[in-house]
Amino acid sequence: MKIKKVDALKCQTHQHKNKNSTVANSAVAKLKGQVALELLIITSFLLIILIPTFIYIISVLSTESWKTDSQQAYATVSKIVSISSQLAMLGNGSKTSESFYLPSSAISMNVTSDGRELFITLNTGKAGKMDVVVLSDVQLQLDQTKDWKNIRGAFTLYFTVQDGRVLISKEY
Repeated sequence: MKIKKVDALKCQTHQHKNKNSTVANSAVAKLKGQVALELLIITSFLLIILIPTFIYIISVLSTESWKTDSQQAYATVSKIVSISSQLAMLGNGSKTSESFYLPSSAISMNVTSDGRELFITLNTGKAGKMDVVVLSDVQLQLDQTKDWKNIRGAFTLYFTVQDGRVLISKEY
């Protein structure tokens, strides 16, 4: 009988430990769930703040990119005119080539009828179109056999002095 009493006592103690263990596990699980929920709430608030901020920054950058494009176009047109002036001083038959870059908003390149103004037309988005113009000391002429629309990115121009005018050509 003594053995049974001890076994029964051990069994009751073991059941009591299991009950306490289950309560402890349940409390730990509730705390883990609460921590996860708090983290989810904090992350949601951060996203609610950050997403509109990023959208605003991107919209401002996209509307202001025309300024950078116009500066790049002006630098390119100025370089073309400068090379043309230097080449014209060398006389008829002088030739050279140079690489240039135009922004993706460039629509076309053209010369006025008197050949003294070289301009690039840019698409500025909401503002419409804008011409970047540079005056030249020498008469310029674009090779009419080439397409001067949608000229953008990196490209090479070829310069030739003919009859006091600088003929500007490209590969295609």
